[in-house]
Amino acid sequence: MELTFRIDSSTREGTFIRVLRDGAPLGKILDAAGLYRFYEGDLPTSANPL
Repeated sequence: MELTFRIDSSTREGTFIRVLRDGAPLGKILDAAGLYRFYEGDLPTSANPL
């Protein structure tokens, strides 16, 4: 299993980093002022809010 990290987008709140597993999307990491949160899938949901 290979994990790859790529800068996806930046917003006022922080930077989203896309996480790929073997080249397929796994989720995103939000880097907000040094605090990190991982979200499975593409976008935060009610189960994984910002």
